[in-house]
Amino acid sequence: MLSTTQYAWGAYHEFPVLTSMKNPPPPLGQKGHFLIKITAGPSFPVASLANYVRNPNSIPPDEVVNYTNIFLRMAPMSTHAFRGNNFYVDQGSRVFDDWLMLRRGFFQSVRATVTGPMINMDITSTLFWIKRPLMDTVISLLRLSDHRALSRLDDRQLHTLNRLLRGVRVVPLHRPNAAPKVIRGFDKRGADGIRLDGNGVTVEDYIHEKYNKRLSYPKYLCVSLSNDQQNMLPIELLAIDKNQFFDLKKLQNPVWDKQIRTFAMVKPSERLRITNTGPELMQHAQSDYMIRAGIRVNPAPMLLAARSIRPVPVAYANGQSVPRFGAWKNQKFYKAMSIKFWAVIVLDHQAPAPVVKSFISRLVSAMERCGIRVLDQTPTLYPKDARQDITQLLDHVKADLMRRFKEPPSLLVIVTPGEADWYTEVKRLGDITLGIPTQHVLSSKALKEDRGSAEYCENVALKINVKMGGVNFVPHPDAISWIRNGDPLMVVGADTSHPKPREEFKPTIAAIAFSVDREVSKYNGLVTIQKGRQEIIANIVMMLKTAITTFKAQNRVAPKRILFYRDGVGEGMYAEVANSELQGIRQAFKDLNEAQPKITFIIVGKRHHLRFYPDKRDEDRSGNANPGLVIDNTITSPIHDDFYLLSHQGIIGTSRPMHAVPIHDENGLTSDMYTVTAFPLCRRLFLSRLQGLTFAMTHNYQRATRSVSIPAPIYYADVSVHCTRLVPSHSLCRSCAVTNALGSTLIHRLTSPRRPQAPADHPRRLSSTSKLSVRLQRVCVT
Repeated sequence: MLSTTQYAWGAYHEFPVLTSMKNPPPPLGQKGHFLIKITAGPSFPVASLANYVRNPNSIPPDEVVNYTNIFLRMAPMSTHAFRGNNFYVDQGSRVFDDWLMLRRGFFQSVRATVTGPMINMDITSTLFWIKRPLMDTVISLLRLSDHRALSRLDDRQLHTLNRLLRGVRVVPLHRPNAAPKVIRGFDKRGADGIRLDGNGVTVEDYIHEKYNKRLSYPKYLCVSLSNDQQNMLPIELLAIDKNQFFDLKKLQNPVWDKQIRTFAMVKPSERLRITNTGPELMQHAQSDYMIRAGIRVNPAPMLLAARSIRPVPVAYANGQSVPRFGAWKNQKFYKAMSIKFWAVIVLDHQAPAPVVKSFISRLVSAMERCGIRVLDQTPTLYPKDARQDITQLLDHVKADLMRRFKEPPSLLVIVTPGEADWYTEVKRLGDITLGIPTQHVLSSKALKEDRGSAEYCENVALKINVKMGGVNFVPHPDAISWIRNGDPLMVVGADTSHPKPREEFKPTIAAIAFSVDREVSKYNGLVTIQKGRQEIIANIVMMLKTAITTFKAQNRVAPKRILFYRDGVGEGMYAEVANSELQGIRQAFKDLNEAQPKITFIIVGKRHHLRFYPDKRDEDRSGNANPGLVIDNTITSPIHDDFYLLSHQGIIGTSRPMHAVPIHDENGLTSDMYTVTAFPLCRRLFLSRLQGLTFAMTHNYQRATRSVSIPAPIYYADVSVHCTRLVPSHSLCRSCAVTNALGSTLIHRLTSPRRPQAPADHPRRLSSTSKLSVRLQRVCVT
């Protein structure tokens, strides 16, 4: 409860509220007759917000942002469906599968920046139940031919109803003023077959006697509105209540999922147009709360200057390739491997053997173009027998190849129609049980002989070479000169993956991926499990000790510098996570009697709502900004040396930049500034060493010939998590680790004052002119 004026009753007041319609009314304190107590909370001086607006150099207290967010939310909360900071409107909605509705909404949140408070606004979308009679919803949901089928539902249909509709609010149609009730379950029996306890009266008779209502369909199923099933109503007397979110976790239809994603993917120009309608719909200028608090909002999106880093060339064995629009042409791999002998398993019963052999020939040609030596040009084909399960087939393949070649195969290529269950089972058996690398190919793509066939085969070759231990490409030496020319450095990516809601007994999976080569392009993965929903990596010491030992075994020296990219951390946990994991890194070196390294700890986030919209002259083919866009001013934190980097090409929808927040920096990467030449203005600009290195680290993800949206080691940590999900849950324990070759003073910056800007006479340490170049451009941000 929030007020901009002092209430007459002062600091405390209590009063009764009667909601019961009974006569006589129930005593005070019982159901339907409540005692409301109001106690005054802490007051918020609105002047502190004005002080922050006038003096952005000051660090605002958390209360400034929190209370301003409350003022901002009050008006739309009273008129729109909302969840958290997301408010949903009717404009632009779309009926989805006849019983659900896709609705757009607006995300809005006040953020403290180096230039003062800013409202971050973006669009969002989700599914709602359509307000309609429950009987019509059930008929559409179960795809029944007519309503008479409601009298003979089977157990499978009843299970579907309980899974989707349990917990949904409904309103009784025969009692217009009654409060909504929650569905607890369904009963196949009709109202004429369910008798109320005590008097033997059926539900049908009770409704007729109590409400003088004759049922039209007394044999149709009933709905339980209480846990003890004592409150039962016929389905014909209920309707879905308004403004109810559909639980997206209940989606089990890939077609639905694709349609929802398509609805949510909006081109940049359209996304900006819709977002610009948000301030009016959210009543920024009309809200009494905002007006009384003296808060005014500029509805126009912010215009600010950005820099665009030139693409980072990637090196191959026979030269280099320069990215264009974030992608580049494949060449001979930097370190190509050899395939001694291999096999092809065909799970698609409709794939003819001659067509599969033609694909194998194209795949062999693609691998050899990329530099892979294929000693066995005609691998054996193993079609799946209809009577075999996957385990029997793979056991047979391995046994047959061991008998013929006296050693396991180098690779198994699986031709599959795309069933997810087969993919999971084959990966688990091949990668974990048999220890043989596996590569899936979709028959719908692999067996087509068209213009895209050669490109598809080269993409498969990329993945095969990495799984065999090779390196496809590396960032150009000039882009990572600070890494190559200094003391040995290990790049680490770390992430945690938590169980879904209602899976409280499942563990959190923590993973790291660490580089083992000088070009920071070859990574190993380490995974542990820990208590569910624990963000801090509990086994960081053990994992880092393994990483250090592996690095030393391959480089004859332990790393002297650590570049640690951490994903998945919310703003409120920056300090706690950084403190704990930095201490763990140091402890690992101490336990191994190694010299303490210089550590740079960066938190990378993607789950934010900031979007950048470039001028027409600066946009790519999709309407997004080109890869390499950097913003480290105006909208950044007043505390951290953070920056936003758009490193990948937008293909569909509006690109989301990464948000990099350096928490601890002993390597001087945030203060070591490049001097770079800007064009066409021929001015000298500043680019921090960390920004350039982070951009380069998005160009060494070995599975694609394009820059990616976050540094590659974080992607590899995510791959490690995915591999762990293939291990049966009963095989995991809290102390176990899964490895895979993939292919407080420590945080003093958290309490430091607002970071300095970078004018022409920047006082930070300057390096010699970099070969990277940038150019100025204007972007619009919401």
